[in-house]
Amino acid sequence: MLYRNIEDILCNNQRWAACQKQRNPNCFRNLAIDQHPPYLYIGCSDSQLPLTQFM
Repeated sequence: MLYRNIEDILCNNQRWAACQKQRNPNCFRNLAIDQHPPYLYIGCSDSQLPLTQFM
């Protein structure tokens, strides 16, 4: 699927999240239990560069 803009991506994400919550109302609440990371890292998903080379 080709996304034309960020609105398409966000809309599809909202639909996916709503579907997950409809299937399991506690889905995201359960996933969040014990999730307290000290950092949020947003990086490239390019598999040609190992994490150890750019961190």
